[in-house]
Amino acid sequence: MMKHNPLCNFAGLPRFSEFQVGDVKPAISSLLDQAEKIVGQVSLQQESTWDNTVEPLMRSMDQLRRAWGQVGHLNSVISSEPLRSVYNELLPKVTEFYSRLSQNKKIYQCFKDVSAAQKPLLSQERKKYLDNELRDYRLSGVDLGEREQNRYQDLSKRLASLSALFSDNVLDATDDYVLNVEERSRLEGLPAAVLFEAKAKASSLDQEGWSFTLKAPCWIPFMESCRDRSLREEMYHAYVTRASEYGNQTFDNSTTIVDILSARHEKAKLLGFDSYAHLSFATKMAAEPQRALDLMAELSDRARHRAVSELQMLSDYASSHLGMQDLMPWDISFVAQKIKEERYSFKDEDLRQYFPLRKVVEGLFDLLEDLYGISVVDEKTKAWDPNVKLFAVSDRAGSLLGYFYMDLFARDGKRPGAWMDDAIGRWKTEQHTQLPVAYLVCNFPSPSAEASDAYLSHGEVETLFHECGHVMHHLMTQIDEVGISGINGVEWDAVELPSQFMENFCWDWGIIKKISSDVSGQGHMPESLFKKMVEAKNFMSGIQTLRQVEFSVFDLRIHLGEPPKNPEEVMGLLDDIRKDLSVIPVPPYNRFPNSFSHIFAGGYAAGYYSYKWAEVLSADAFGMSQEESMSLSDIGTRFLGEVISQGGLRSSLENFIQFRGREPTIDALLQHTGLIEAVRSPA
Repeated sequence: MMKHNPLCNFAGLPRFSEFQVGDVKPAISSLLDQAEKIVGQVSLQQESTWDNTVEPLMRSMDQLRRAWGQVGHLNSVISSEPLRSVYNELLPKVTEFYSRLSQNKKIYQCFKDVSAAQKPLLSQERKKYLDNELRDYRLSGVDLGEREQNRYQDLSKRLASLSALFSDNVLDATDDYVLNVEERSRLEGLPAAVLFEAKAKASSLDQEGWSFTLKAPCWIPFMESCRDRSLREEMYHAYVTRASEYGNQTFDNSTTIVDILSARHEKAKLLGFDSYAHLSFATKMAAEPQRALDLMAELSDRARHRAVSELQMLSDYASSHLGMQDLMPWDISFVAQKIKEERYSFKDEDLRQYFPLRKVVEGLFDLLEDLYGISVVDEKTKAWDPNVKLFAVSDRAGSLLGYFYMDLFARDGKRPGAWMDDAIGRWKTEQHTQLPVAYLVCNFPSPSAEASDAYLSHGEVETLFHECGHVMHHLMTQIDEVGISGINGVEWDAVELPSQFMENFCWDWGIIKKISSDVSGQGHMPESLFKKMVEAKNFMSGIQTLRQVEFSVFDLRIHLGEPPKNPEEVMGLLDDIRKDLSVIPVPPYNRFPNSFSHIFAGGYAAGYYSYKWAEVLSADAFGMSQEESMSLSDIGTRFLGEVISQGGLRSSLENFIQFRGREPTIDALLQHTGLIEAVRSPA
């Protein structure tokens, strides 16, 4: 039966076109049984070797991970009640299996035996894989007593279910809200594309007028452009109270947050760590929470003066030009956009007409060819949605490196945001070569009925480049062991380096010419407009930096020390942080943590600082090309050789030093964001 189940077919690409929800339970149950059998067989070996111990376990775990990963991916991009139900039913069973395996003393001893007997004879890749495995076993409680191990496993299952519940609540709360407006006069200022989508949404709901949602393609331009202040306030209130007691209480995440933090803390204490943050940092480049807090403190100090002056500028302009004497949070984006338009003679939505999606994608692929010597070719296939595309990536010699799926448009049942995830990892043995496969997911506006193409804002172009950087990191690895190939085994706070590195090219005129067109659809955007974009790049960078620092410090501090006992303590901690860091007053009903999926459902717990940490690395890395006037090919070859291709073989710090010739410094990031002036060489 299982050989006909698409989730159990591991030859080549996933079989998405054949997938049925009814396939999930039998496939995952069968793979769990198979994995249990392999674990039992390996644990009975008289003499443990790589071939009879490590490789059979890797193969079984890889198949389970691939199948379960497809289920999780589909639950994120085409969520439905039947799929969600079976996913949530199986999640505790999958979690329990991994938790028990990570605490299996016999398997742990087998790995120790392989390391002791064969390590000198193994390749560097296999040595690193073994080191990681032994470390992860220790961090998973393999040395705990039986009672503590049982409790650890219970906590792991509970955390998996709580994180899934948190994510479901955010998705449902976002989809649940619709603002319907029947008076056209109240919608002055909104872009035509947003109005078109809102009209179509209203029609789909059998409503008159226009219906607006909290999804990013609607929410962002609405808050930047809608002149009706009361409508902005209504949308703001809905957005910042998602999944809280102020909205549909069916989706309230307040107690879920407390339960997650409590379970994480108990898990860390079982393993002998002072807090969950300390456990999290055991596998990060930063090594200890204080180093991340120190970086956040330095960024806050550098940004605060600028942020205060930016807020004063907003307040003065709102008062003198817009008649607002009391600037409120729902006014910030709107007023900032007005100043930006006046100062730089354009608004962000105006840029959308210059970035047709097809040309952006073509230009991006041309850049990848110039940078890394690869070709990206569209492969016709059926996936989970008709708009999803599959691309094959090959090197200069024409050898196939891997594939990635591109799913770019927002729709109901799709988790908000943008992300990359790995579907298959590179794995090369004497018997077979498994090519890597990745997902690239965004939530861009779909093409209108009248248009033959979608159009992106410049921010969305940056997002696409960012996620593509992750994809290249995974596909262009030269590491053969699946556990440390691609993005696997890379420290979490350094995994953003290749993605943020790619964002820098969105500010290069040579690249902009290739990915843009003029208003007639020919040529490229005017260079004069691009220069204004560059001038405006660091507009509001002080406030934006403090905002990211606030999120990062909240994440770190909520995971340090004793966990909060109730939702009031969670908000109390955030309020204290805001008093120290934020320059923008926040209304008491703001429940930002309730939709902070990155740290409560997305893998960034005690790790949200990683974005800024990796931004330091990427700005410093990209600065090398400007300092040494390196060609695209030169810098690409070097970055590929020392960073991207290395997977998790070396530490990220070693990768950076090999690429840059020294350890990273914060100066390039401060210059990149305009928080200090660039240092110019003497004439």
